Amino acid sequence: MIGKMKRTALAVIFCGVIIGVSSGCRNSDSDIIPSAEPDIYISGFTRNGLDVAVPCIWKNGQRTDLSVIDPARPGFAYGLYVEGDDVFVVGSVVNGLGIYIPCCWKNGERSDLSLISPSRGGEARSVFVWEGIVHVAGYVINHSDVFGPCYWYDGARNELNAFAPGQNGNAASVCVAPAGELYLAGSVSDTSHIGIPCYWHSDSRIDLNRLDPAGSGTARSIQLFLGDVYVAGDVRNDANVPRPCYWKNGARTDLSVLDQSEWASGQSIFVNGSDVYVAGYCSRTVHRFAPCFWKNGIRNDLSVRDGNQHSYAWSITGYGDNVYIAGSTTNGFQVSIPCYWHNGGRTELSVLAYGKSGEAHAIFALSK
Repeated sequence: MIGKMKRTALAVIFCGVIIGVSSGCRNSDSDIIPSAEPDIYISGFTRNGLDVAVPCIWKNGQRTDLSVIDPARPGFAYGLYVEGDDVFVVGSVVNGLGIYIPCCWKNGERSDLSLISPSRGGEARSVFVWEGIVHVAGYVINHSDVFGPCYWYDGARNELNAFAPGQNGNAASVCVAPAGELYLAGSVSDTSHIGIPCYWHSDSRIDLNRLDPAGSGTARSIQLFLGDVYVAGDVRNDANVPRPCYWKNGARTDLSVLDQSEWASGQSIFVNGSDVYVAGYCSRTVHRFAPCFWKNGIRNDLSVRDGNQHSYAWSITGYGDNVYIAGSTTNGFQVSIPCYWHNGGRTELSVLAYGKSGEAHAIFALSK
């Protein structure tokens, strides 16, 4: 998910399980950037010696693990927002019954979010704080096992309209305009179970165009800039292969890929002046995902540990002329290592147990 750098720090938030990544948005049109180096916050998770995922946050590389319901059950941190001295992280924790419980950590203290059914669960994917009000995007599962898009407003759950009753949906990303208008990006399924990328504004859903009317699409990240609405995600071609893209006020721009026959995805968007950045990944001919970002449509590939393994870019933000991207790179032992790239240079992050995997899902740059 995105935030402020003083007035313009940006955090882009991963959105996950059903549709990938999410983001927040910056809520200022100011381009005034403080000159000092920023603090870099990253949310994600690492696995302990028992291979249980533990949610965490890194600040300038120092990791802090977050609380869970049951230490024997996993937890995941996805969305991130920093407001002054307060750090907000959202994700999910699994209870003793194996139910995913959406939650929000404020300065490490966890608050579990409301569900439709305590036996079904849900997840929180993105967070944005506006004038002290905490907005969280995600989904909850009803008694019919339908995934319903929703957001929580200071803990109170609000359902979002889906395509049709009984169809799945997910809110992947949330942001608030300077005047307080709420925007959420995600996707809904139509009656043929085809995913439609969309965003919600003022209780109305705006469906986004796709590459193929019969193909699905996903919206994962949203940002507002100078009154324009930017959304990143992907659409599927007639061969059902995802293609990365972004929409500006509904007009779609398709992005280049490494191999036309392989999968690729846009996960996160960041806009700075006339420059549009999208982070994501492309599959190589060896069927391995490679992290990258596009600047104004031009793809830039990122360094990895082992080119024969999967690596991902999940989240992108900027500070002045610097670009920061969070993700993961996999070593030759197929262990996923959380990391971030700063202007292309990769920094790997600490994990809970040697030889265990971790992932970095959201990044936020804030002036010190």
